Amino acid sequence: MSHEDTDRSKVEPEFSAGAFRALLEAFKESRVPLAKDTAHIAAERSRQQLKSLIEGHITDAKWREVMYRVREVAERGEHEALLMRFPSGQCTDNARAIIQHEVRWAETLTGEAAKAYQHWRKALASRGFDLTARILEWPGGKPGDVGLF
Repeated sequence: MSHEDTDRSKVEPEFSAGAFRALLEAFKESRVPLAKDTAHIAAERSRQQLKSLIEGHITDAKWREVMYRVREVAERGEHEALLMRFPSGQCTDNARAIIQHEVRWAETLTGEAAKAYQHWRKALASRGFDLTARILEWPGGKPGDVGLF
């Protein structure tokens, strides 16, 4: 860790789900009509803080885009975002573990879904972000696409 990294850690808030939620809450509160200019300034400040958190802590462009989508979803008051959609056949068990809510469901993921899970586990889980999977559709009564949220 360089001296510059040490100085940055003193200035930047911790990139965690809690910090993310606190900034989003500040953004929501700023939308209460106090004075239009004051609310707009506070909302823009919250957006800039979130942007700084995302850009300062996530180096992969694809994951930065995902986190921006998560931010937009949270700003709308929603609690989850679809991060990825893939066919259930890409699971080694055709998504049986996901359907059964088994603890080890992630071990059945392959390809990009497995990579996404590993990235979440290494970079986001310890910061309080959750990841879940569920079947999105049941064509002909069989599991169709899986969504990671």
